[in-house]
Amino acid sequence: MISLGAMFVHAKGRPFTALVMVPPQLTMKWCRECLLTLPRVRVFLIDGIRNGVGSNGHTGVNEVRLRNGRILREGLQTTLSDLRLRKKSKSARTRWAELCDCPAVFVVSRELAKLSYFWRHVYGAPRCGPFNGAIVNPDTGRPVLTQDDQLRRADFRKAKHSELLLPDEQANATKARRAMFSALWQADGSKVRRCAPMDFIGRHLKGFFDYGVRTKFMNLKEIRLKGPRWAP
Repeated sequence: MISLGAMFVHAKGRPFTALVMVPPQLTMKWCRECLLTLPRVRVFLIDGIRNGVGSNGHTGVNEVRLRNGRILREGLQTTLSDLRLRKKSKSARTRWAELCDCPAVFVVSRELAKLSYFWRHVYGAPRCGPFNGAIVNPDTGRPVLTQDDQLRRADFRKAKHSELLLPDEQANATKARRAMFSALWQADGSKVRRCAPMDFIGRHLKGFFDYGVRTKFMNLKEIRLKGPRWAP
């Protein structure tokens, strides 16, 4: 409620857009608190970015309303892909101002906001040559060295690995290769193709939101370890 009041006071009565990322068990509670706290506010729940229906039976961006103490998805239904389009307006933000002339709060679950594409490891395993049987970087064709050893096949399980390729030592510095980040993973096209909503917002909806709120749910053990000042 403090963050909601701070946004409303800072906006000075003008319409604004806010993005709120909360734990999954608090999404409906935040929607209810927004509708009860701010006047003339419209609350939208981001259910995903995929075109198909999600696991909860909903997709896209859905407006929610308070009916008899319950949060129901009623009203405007759109998608993040549609929000980024300006169509006949000057910008996407101007187009949204024409659709909604009051404060708008977009609530998204923390897990859903970071739910990105499936990925898989990428490395080479030569069957001949000086690195026969070793694990090599596809960008260089050489083994990936660590502080005391080199990466083995058993190291590629769940953790992502990468390598920073430094320029080669040459007499002419202008012909030396630039430092390059080499990722040893890539998107897995054989599984569900999806994009994390927060990645999509950061790339295609820059300047669309006026405020951002991120809440953290802490259990009793974390509160005892960090002290009472960290209590939610």
